[in-house]
Amino acid sequence: MTDSSTENSTSNIECSRLFVKNLSGGGKKKGWNEQKLRQLFEKFGAITDIKLKINDKSGAIKFAFVGFENSSSCQTAFEKLNGTFLRGKKLEIDLCKPLPEERKQLTREFTLRKIRKQCAGQSNDEENSKEESSVDKLIEEKIMDTGRLFLRNLPFSCTEEKLKELLEPFGTLAEINLIITREGQCKGYALCSFMFPEHALEAWKKLDGQIFMGRVLHIIAGEENTKKPIQLGEKTLSKFQTERESNRRGENAEKLKQTWNSLFLGTNAVADLLAEDYQVTKRELLLEEKGENSAAVRLAMAETRLVRETKKFLLDHGVKLDVFSNTNSTAKRSKTVILVKNLNGKPGGSEELNRIFSRYGKIKNVVMPPDHGISALVEMSNELDAKKAFETLSYSKRFSITDGRPLYLEWAPIDVFDENHKSRQESNDLTKISADSENNEENEEESPSTTNQKKDEEEKERTKILVRNVPFQANPKEISQLFSAFGELKFVRIPKKPGGEGRGFCFVEFISPADAKRAMETLMHSTHLYGRRLVLEWAKMEENVEELREKVKRKNLLLIKGKRNKREKMRSFEN
Repeated sequence: MTDSSTENSTSNIECSRLFVKNLSGGGKKKGWNEQKLRQLFEKFGAITDIKLKINDKSGAIKFAFVGFENSSSCQTAFEKLNGTFLRGKKLEIDLCKPLPEERKQLTREFTLRKIRKQCAGQSNDEENSKEESSVDKLIEEKIMDTGRLFLRNLPFSCTEEKLKELLEPFGTLAEINLIITREGQCKGYALCSFMFPEHALEAWKKLDGQIFMGRVLHIIAGEENTKKPIQLGEKTLSKFQTERESNRRGENAEKLKQTWNSLFLGTNAVADLLAEDYQVTKRELLLEEKGENSAAVRLAMAETRLVRETKKFLLDHGVKLDVFSNTNSTAKRSKTVILVKNLNGKPGGSEELNRIFSRYGKIKNVVMPPDHGISALVEMSNELDAKKAFETLSYSKRFSITDGRPLYLEWAPIDVFDENHKSRQESNDLTKISADSENNEENEEESPSTTNQKKDEEEKERTKILVRNVPFQANPKEISQLFSAFGELKFVRIPKKPGGEGRGFCFVEFISPADAKRAMETLMHSTHLYGRRLVLEWAKMEENVEELREKVKRKNLLLIKGKRNKREKMRSFEN
């Protein structure tokens, strides 16, 4: 990080705090107070801080400080009120400046004494004997050791996004922990850590004593992040094992690039539910007999049925399933909604989840299918309770709702719930009625959805499906058994390598386009064969003879050019 960039970042912090003096006197009752000052200044913008300097004898206000949430409101109040007469006196208002170096030294010495008393237990006489220059050196050494900063005197309206805008110009941030209440309001302090300690030191030098959102920012060196050791049963893990276990438990789940399939059903869970529905044992269910489908096909078809029912239930309860298909690592995640996976699917799972998560705070909503709840969505009332529940319950095996299996948790996407679910259905009905009335008119205009209708018509004519991620042990008979449940097949072809092993994909063609579309819509969400998820997409239309000839010509030209280049290289080496 260059010096010019940090200087620009500090210069961009415009003043948001006013110094008000020459206020009229009159004692405690007749003079100014905090409420009257707030009424005077709050019409220009949100106020974050008001401090009054009161005379001990008369009770009159000598001067006051007023802090605004943003600099534009502060500038407007300064232009409107500076020089105006109130109660016979002319108001004198100035823009506050950052703390001078002398005042910074006093605050740093005070905080350093407090740290020494708590940690080392040194006496005040020993601390007073230290030189002033050693204070900055000790703080700099501590920042270089930890790379962490402790920010105090933050306004209650401060958010993580605003802190990132303030700190990111100095370097890459590793973590920001804004301490908030159960209602989501800032408590006035935060902890942040930089990837490189040099950037933390630069931020401390430039930002300590600056005015941020109407308040004077105080920054000291943060303590080293010491987490409690994790215990597995009676065994206490080492430092390396603790870091590995914490990463495995998903404490940084929002930073991971991969996302779990929200509709995934484990093989054991599918077999248990299917055996319970038909009132047979798992052995009888999976036992192959002559003339019947294989066990892998039976489980795949059962999983498809359960996924279809789960999808319908979630859509009926206002859950947007499309947001789960986004595997982008930069996608925003919710801080209160948790996706719970790997449940046993037995009745009463919703009540059990309420009992488990209610230990950590108030639950706002639980969405879980009543008959086969393999996965669920739990919405907590605030971020603190959700974070505590997430860190404690991830990969836990002590609950009966998972039958001894680990409990998988993931932060759900930020817009997983459709807040206007019922109103959207009503609006769709109204648009349909208006569209029908417009079609009856003589001068009918083409709607903007005609292009989408043309695409749908093209898809309706398709009958060939490309299936990717096919397991190598799958044979054409099993593929045909799986897809023939949706209609009559024309052919199933699995391309193979020269050794006879499959290439991992196949082509399935139906006779009827309607059957092909129904198979695509049903199997594309979450269908697993031999533990691998089948990925379906429409195959490309067959090329004409002329297009095939052009492809062959291009390949031949590339081969000829490659041979010529090889010959030229060989000649250059010989020479």
